[in-house]
Amino acid sequence: MPQLDPSVFSPQIIWLLISFVVLYMIMAKSGLPKVSKVLEERQDSISNDLEHAESLKTDSVDIETKYEKSLAEAKLTAINSIRDAKNALQSDLDVAQAKADKEISKKLSKAEGTIKAAKAEAMTDLEDIAVDAARSIVSKLTGSDLSESDARSHVQSEIKKVTGKGT
Repeated sequence: MPQLDPSVFSPQIIWLLISFVVLYMIMAKSGLPKVSKVLEERQDSISNDLEHAESLKTDSVDIETKYEKSLAEAKLTAINSIRDAKNALQSDLDVAQAKADKEISKKLSKAEGTIKAAKAEAMTDLEDIAVDAARSIVSKLTGSDLSESDARSHVQSEIKKVTGKGT
């Protein structure tokens, strides 16, 4: 192989250097500027993308802040609306309760009056029955008649003792 012959090494080295210099010049003039331009464009694109991303991040933080503020305002509005509705319902309930209490009080007073009247009537009837029973018992036991006024006074006195009051 002629490449490995040491006598031809010097022309080969010269041609190697000439080829390397020519290739370097070609690359320096045409290839490397294109590669350099591509790398610079890539770096500019990355920088622009990072700036755009930072801008979007700032915008998203602003939007999130506005959203949080809007949400807080909505919650406050909802709480106020609920409180106002609750107060209005409580007011209506208080009015209805007072009206119902008044009606119940009227009905209770009327019922108490009816009960008192029925009790008085029952006591009168009971007194009449007790007077008749006392006269009958005295007549059967003693054989003498007890006057109605005496029997009534004895029955009334016994009723006063039992109830603690008179009729």
